[in-house]
Amino acid sequence: MNLYPALFAVAFGGALGALARYGTTLILIHFIYKETFWATLTINLIGCFAIGVVSALILHHKPHAAWALILMTGFLGSYTTYSTFTLDALTLMQKGQFGIAALHLSIQLLGGFALCLAGLATAQQIINWQQ
Repeated sequence: MNLYPALFAVAFGGALGALARYGTTLILIHFIYKETFWATLTINLIGCFAIGVVSALILHHKPHAAWALILMTGFLGSYTTYSTFTLDALTLMQKGQFGIAALHLSIQLLGGFALCLAGLATAQQIINWQQ
């Protein structure tokens, strides 16, 4: 894929992912959580599951290379955020909430890994079911 179409694909997906992240954060904070770090955690876990599903579907269906850039690099790259969850954990530690910070980090890492694996497995089951 040429450079400029690839950059456009990443930028397009990134813009959509950033908007989706912001919108999801607002909805979660308004209806479910009072603290933003729980919204970040939820978004990152959703994103881990989604990237598992998307990567399995892309590997199976082999669409145009732009789709991987739009969906994985762009959309999911901006929808989830490692830097924000790290800052959230540091903020919790600065507040003296070490237990919640450790729980937060553990769920981000272990939950993210488990949900990415679950996403891959789910997509594989769907692919196998369709065949």
